[in-house]
Amino acid sequence: MDTDRVRLIDMVAFACEIATFVVLIAAVNLLINGGKSWLFAIGSAVLVIAGWARWIAPNADHRLADPALFAAQAGLFLTVGGLMAAGGMFWVGFVFAVVATCVFALTRWDRMV
Repeated sequence: MDTDRVRLIDMVAFACEIATFVVLIAAVNLLINGGKSWLFAIGSAVLVIAGWARWIAPNADHRLADPALFAAQAGLFLTVGGLMAAGGMFWVGFVFAVVATCVFALTRWDRMV
């Protein structure tokens, strides 16, 4: 097993996790006009963080097992990317969804080979 590659892809996966919350806040802010858009944006990010901590995080008590874990991760990335696309930034949403999903697929590569 090539541990350097795994560590690198795990760091990239963590960056994608953080980007998920940033992109979600930006997407909700784009979709909702008015002074309360930031409230909804941060509230939605808090809900996603709570779900991530409960079912997806590596040390979560109720962590899903693969393939449900990957389905939840990919579903979240595709949903957030879709929200960004719906907010008017199609290519940002598309690239985010594809890159994040592929990165999380690659984190499983060492277990598949």
